[in-house]
Amino acid sequence: MVVQNPDNFGNVKDFSDLSVQLKDSGIVFTIIADILSVNLIKPPGRMGADIAVGSAQRMGIPFGYGGPHPGYFACIDAYKRKMPGRIIGISKDMHGN
Repeated sequence: MVVQNPDNFGNVKDFSDLSVQLKDSGIVFTIIADILSVNLIKPPGRMGADIAVGSAQRMGIPFGYGGPHPGYFACIDAYKRKMPGRIIGISKDMHGN
């Protein structure tokens, strides 16, 4: 399930209760969050989101100037090997190397 926080009207919600219900049902929960809003509101991870994504454009160049524009993607450890791109840090393969 995918939700946005704050939503398109600027409303902020706490999805912690919804997250518990989704986990009990085995549903992956994604929150699309504004990157600066998580400084003031409860971040997606603390609400129980499995995946957090969003635009980081406000940290980059203006939309009218062209692109590409930055974004972010984060997930729980269980999904980190399934996400695109590279994992920064020390990692091990299936042989322990």
